[in-house]
Amino acid sequence: MTGISLDNVTVEFNVGGTLNSAMRGFSRRVGGRFNAESGIVRALDGVSFNLAEGERVGLIGHNGAGKSTLLRTISGIYAPQIGKVSTQGSISALFSGSPGIEPDDTGYQNILNCGLFLGMSKKEIRSKIDEIAEFSGLGEYLGLPVRTYSSGMNMRLSFSIATSINPQILLVDEALGTGDARFAEKAQQRILQLAERSSILVMASHSPALLKSICNRGILLEQGKVLHDGPIDEVAEVYRESIVKSAELDGGQNGERLLQMVQESAQRGETVPLHIEEVALQHVLRSRPDDAILLRRLYRILKEQNKEVPRDIEVKALESILSIKPEDKATMRRLAELKAVEDSAADA
Repeated sequence: MTGISLDNVTVEFNVGGTLNSAMRGFSRRVGGRFNAESGIVRALDGVSFNLAEGERVGLIGHNGAGKSTLLRTISGIYAPQIGKVSTQGSISALFSGSPGIEPDDTGYQNILNCGLFLGMSKKEIRSKIDEIAEFSGLGEYLGLPVRTYSSGMNMRLSFSIATSINPQILLVDEALGTGDARFAEKAQQRILQLAERSSILVMASHSPALLKSICNRGILLEQGKVLHDGPIDEVAEVYRESIVKSAELDGGQNGERLLQMVQESAQRGETVPLHIEEVALQHVLRSRPDDAILLRRLYRILKEQNKEVPRDIEVKALESILSIKPEDKATMRRLAELKAVEDSAADA
């Protein structure tokens, strides 16, 4: 039997009374709220839930919501100040790399040492050496000290070792690095295969599309608290609604995230309400005012909704269309009309 149980778990970090740039970065990574008087970041706040065999759980939330901290607490890296974490079953945690890497040891020596660190027997590790070596693609470099590796090579070795085991409980942080772009697709497939073999999966991600393709349950976090816990489709929709509201209020990064969600939905063939895409495009164009693709898309969306198109948006969009279709006479006429009005206003 495998299982995970969290009972009123609270995790805090004392970062001092004043956050310098390094501490602000730390605070964002662990999530939660910062108390300026005490210098305490509360990364998880009274988190409780139970996971049973067969569950595939997606952790969703904004940056700083506490997703990575929650994964590390389940894995035992962080100990809660309040509450209790109980796990049954072997755990494999895919975060930023494999634990136990020694830079002065060769790649082969690290495969053995890290395998032992992950709980494998020497016999089991030796049976997997060829598989790990082939997957890493490092070839003769495995006979050299790891300190001679590039950061990408180091990450490929770490990932190959960490994903060679057959875990009962698999914890995955989407932010984990996997080396160069050519290795990324292999890594994605490897994670999916691991997820199929594990009894329980807990994965943190900003991408509802990714989580919906793998998970059957979702947990939405905000400032270290569980806001919603239920079927992954339901939780993903609650998260999308929160992103829409955030983008309407302050745009910025939330606008970028909303646009990413819209694009992912379109790739899956899902219909996204036009007004939601409009909100995303309006905010992203504030930071990317000359993005021709986004300008054309916003122009078409406003037209489809029979909304008035701001003159500056229309001019830029029409100019962009003409750069692709220079013989489009209707677009040429409309752009000429707008320019004529602009010239008349300038003369007046």
